[in-house]
Amino acid sequence: MANLPNTTTAFHTLKRFGPLTVIGAVVAVFVLLDGPRWVSFDTLQSQYQSIGEWVSERPVKSAALYLLVFSLMVSCALPVGSVMITLGGFLFGIAGGTVLSVASAGIGAMVLFYATRLAGGDFFEKRAGPTVAKLRSGFQKDAVGYLFFMRVVPVFPFFAVTVAASLLGMSARTFLLVTVAGIAPVNAAWAALGSNLGTLLDSREAITAELLLQPRFLLPIVALAVLAVVPVLLRLYRARTSSE
Repeated sequence: MANLPNTTTAFHTLKRFGPLTVIGAVVAVFVLLDGPRWVSFDTLQSQYQSIGEWVSERPVKSAALYLLVFSLMVSCALPVGSVMITLGGFLFGIAGGTVLSVASAGIGAMVLFYATRLAGGDFFEKRAGPTVAKLRSGFQKDAVGYLFFMRVVPVFPFFAVTVAASLLGMSARTFLLVTVAGIAPVNAAWAALGSNLGTLLDSREAITAELLLQPRFLLPIVALAVLAVVPVLLRLYRARTSSE
């Protein structure tokens, strides 16, 4: 019985930091295997034909594999979102690529959201304090509107906003719904870019984020960003006028 407290403490520690340990291990493996070089636009441009042929022979398995891999990447905060969404648009079309990428991002974000919450605020406050502090006031004033705006206009990294939302007490359901609604138009723009991958490569046009500055991709995102920020501005205006 003397070892019971130690066993309980070990179990609590494993429960608290187990998910983060797994995430850290995946990130370490990704870096050691030179993942950023393999999951890149350069690789996509050089291998898109062979990838497309492989997927066309296994459409269901490919969709499931894409969902699993991309979800894992999002949960581990790996910076490969634009490449994976573009790949999804190329392999599964605009609609299929958008649905699969949004589902993957939603699943991955929820894993990171709960891993953060399990680890506890004190652990992250010491390591991500400045970022959380910058986001805190926005979440306190209008959590839903602020999160939606952060998803449509990614001023901060996707994972940083996820961690902040978890630490600042946002409900998991609201977080998931707003995240999905916010990233859908951006993902659709990248998927549309991916669906034109063959044409872009035939014209020898480099695949970069600057392509999204074209009106057909940019205007819907700007419109949603304006819609997201209007409620926040109205609240600030009303709060100011009521205090005068």
